[in-house]
Amino acid sequence: MDRRQFIVTSGVVGISALAGCSGDGGTDDGGSDGGSNDGNNDGSDGGSDGGDEQQTLTHDIGETFTVGDGAQEIQYTVNDYSTIEDYIGSGPDLGSTPDGIFLVVNLDMENVGDESLDITTNFLKVIDGEDRTFDADTEAGIYADQDSRISAEPISFDQLQPGLSVTRSVIFDVPSGTYRFAAQPAGIFSNSDTHYVPLGDV
Repeated sequence: MDRRQFIVTSGVVGISALAGCSGDGGTDDGGSDGGSNDGNNDGSDGGSDGGDEQQTLTHDIGETFTVGDGAQEIQYTVNDYSTIEDYIGSGPDLGSTPDGIFLVVNLDMENVGDESLDITTNFLKVIDGEDRTFDADTEAGIYADQDSRISAEPISFDQLQPGLSVTRSVIFDVPSGTYRFAAQPAGIFSNSDTHYVPLGDV
């Protein structure tokens, strides 16, 4: 073989080798597709879990649910709700008048823990469509016993023994809007979740 033929042959072999290396690099791109699929699976699973958790914390009127843990467990059932626009008590001059509308929530409470509990309105709220939170109206609660339109006596600082249940009313002074009832855990240091009952328009 003369020198010129050797140089041409070597050049062809070198070009073939470079083409083979280029083909191997294209195969590596397929690995990135697998990583992309894994990311999509993780995202869809997380969204489903969050929706399920929120659903278990929201209940219908008439549905029984438990809030709290250990000795501070209370079982609630929101029976119904009503509104009063003029006053609560025996008359406008012998009662409490609202700045907005009185929202009266009737509910059953049972102590399903193993110790006596102090029942107050501190852990019971209503929340409107703008996520504003409203506390119970203590003045209206004082006069509720004198108003025949309210079927259950108001919550005061009662003590509820284990295994016993009571029916009570909670009164809120609110503007017109859409509301949901919120029952927070009674224990100050409790990590339990708040539960909700949609009420509707007021």
